[in-house]
Amino acid sequence: MIYIGGASASGKSTAARKLSGAIGLKVIELDAINRKLRKQHLKGERLNDETRRLSRSKIEKLLTSNTNCIVEGGWVRPDVASELAKQYGQKLVIIYVGYPHAKVNEHLDKVLAGKVHWLCRRPEEEALTWVQRQIQNSSDCEKQCKEYGFRFIDFSDQEAGTKELMSNFKESRSIMNKYKFHNISNDFSQLLQKLCRQK
Repeated sequence: MIYIGGASASGKSTAARKLSGAIGLKVIELDAINRKLRKQHLKGERLNDETRRLSRSKIEKLLTSNTNCIVEGGWVRPDVASELAKQYGQKLVIIYVGYPHAKVNEHLDKVLAGKVHWLCRRPEEEALTWVQRQIQNSSDCEKQCKEYGFRFIDFSDQEAGTKELMSNFKESRSIMNKYKFHNISNDFSQLLQKLCRQK
């Protein structure tokens, strides 16, 4: 499994879909859990806490069943990912992305240009404050990734970040043809770890 986590509105979903097309693994979005909980009228911290809990549970179930996929979403913090990495080892490749060097107004303009993010429905001042908080969260996440030995890719420039992410897996397609994914081998897992330059 490849997990792509990090800041909201960083381009995780777009990058995950591109990676999916390149290496042939399906994408599972953790935001779907959050949307389902919202329909159950959960709000605030209770909504966030439950989303994080169920996101971890979802990843654990996928890993236990040896489901090979790309999981993306910002609901698993690096400290929790570290616990999963210790438990599941080579089965799990962890990458975080964020935009610690982005300019608030420029990044918001890019998000709003897509016309699909929920920020498009928020007042400008609220949206700016939210982006500023995500930039700080990105910086914090980058530091945590260094602490836990996870790969962090700077998506301040989303195109460059996506290209860097893709380059980590450029050798994967040929390896995919060699190994059957319903019975993943340690050799393949180790290759993914190497390509992601994880410690």
